Amino acid sequence: MSFDPIALRDKLRTIITEHKSQLIQEKLEYRSRYVSFVFEHFYHSHNIDAAMRSIECCGFQDVHIINNIKKSDDTLTITKGADYWLTESHYKRPGVNNTQICLDLLKQNGYTLVGTTPNQKACTLSELPLETKVAIVFGNERLGISDYAIERVDGYVTIPMYGFTQSYNASVSTAIVAYELRKRLAGSTINWHLSQEEKLELELSWLNRIVCG
Repeated sequence: MSFDPIALRDKLRTIITEHKSQLIQEKLEYRSRYVSFVFEHFYHSHNIDAAMRSIECCGFQDVHIINNIKKSDDTLTITKGADYWLTESHYKRPGVNNTQICLDLLKQNGYTLVGTTPNQKACTLSELPLETKVAIVFGNERLGISDYAIERVDGYVTIPMYGFTQSYNASVSTAIVAYELRKRLAGSTINWHLSQEEKLELELSWLNRIVCG
């Protein structure tokens, strides 16, 4: 007997409220995998938690977390349940180059790798080419992206600063990047929407989480 995802989706829709079902349909129309976010070797989980809230608010779906990051006790307070709706991929295998595994996978899936840097000579968010899908790589709070990531990325993006401080907080940087790229995509002719297959897969994932807890 073959698995019928549409029949399962329709069955799960009857279990939740009509309002919640309609809300899911609405959010699926704004969801995008055109921009992915990569966090490499972050020391503080609350930075990722806060960043994920901004990513979800801007309608992006995929977060890639390199190394073993444990969520802090105040995650739910910071994210407001944002991680509940996101697709998280973790890369934390011992004895291997997890950055390589993550970046190789993104390249295979057609993403252009873009590193973040405080160097003002890098392109700004308004200048960043969006002809292909992009994966924005954020380094840790102390050292930035690793030497390996520096060698692998296809380009860099920077956020201009006008004060004495050298860089924005990691979660603030993520929020700015997510908001600005969302705005650019929304005002463009780029097909940044999910395919019908992706919408079905994601809706099933969300429905399953709601019904099963």
